[in-house]
Amino acid sequence: MACEPILQQLRTLRLWRRLRSDAPMDSLDQSSFATAASQPLLPVGRLLRRAAWLVGTLDPGLLLVLSGAALLAAMTLLPAAQQTVEAERARDQALAARQAWMERLAALSEQLDLLTSADRDAALALVMEQLRLAPVGTRPLRAAAVWEAPAASRAEEVAVAAAPRSPGPLETPSLLAQLARHERSRLVVMALALACVFAGLLPPATAGGGKGPDTERRTAPLRRWAARAWGTRRRGRSTAAVRRVDLTGARRRRALAILRSAP
Repeated sequence: MACEPILQQLRTLRLWRRLRSDAPMDSLDQSSFATAASQPLLPVGRLLRRAAWLVGTLDPGLLLVLSGAALLAAMTLLPAAQQTVEAERARDQALAARQAWMERLAALSEQLDLLTSADRDAALALVMEQLRLAPVGTRPLRAAAVWEAPAASRAEEVAVAAAPRSPGPLETPSLLAQLARHERSRLVVMALALACVFAGLLPPATAGGGKGPDTERRTAPLRRWAARAWGTRRRGRSTAAVRRVDLTGARRRRALAILRSAP
């Protein structure tokens, strides 16, 4: 084989590293040297053949099934996750408004306590502040525009500061989020995903158009690609594992057809 010189150099390099790391040269006898030299490297070719067989046995329809299932899950779960995020935001806003109303109620309770107390000066100051009234013969120290402004009503809505918002699943700038945001595009993607799943679950196609002994030979592009990529046809070997798996049934049927047609 063309890779034999490379493998021999690798064995020599491995043996030299072992001699340098384990013991000096004079402490090794001939038997240990021969054993170390004859010990093979990692079975790279065997691993490559197994990888080629694994890739060849994979059904291409599995990729369609997985991609379709992923799209269906995304189109179903993303709107639900967005609704959950919006519900959490509404809950946080309601809790913040409740906290603001509780604080305002506490302030009004303090003012009521001042009005009912015996401190006349504190009650007069509160009346002047809330009702914009002053005793006869007195003058407010504030400006006229500020003093003439209407007082705050108790029924006024409480201004609640907006809480920091984190972007939801459908608010991210991605193509999948844009497709799932609109109802029509979401239905179209779900229909395409169902078509992918259905196409992946179909049985493999057959070669020969349904005629002849090669009818049951299944066309697997990944298997042919693996056979060409990893060089499954080698010298001294008639067929490789991938080709043997593909053609065993076809050869058996061809032999049976020949025996039946013989007189």
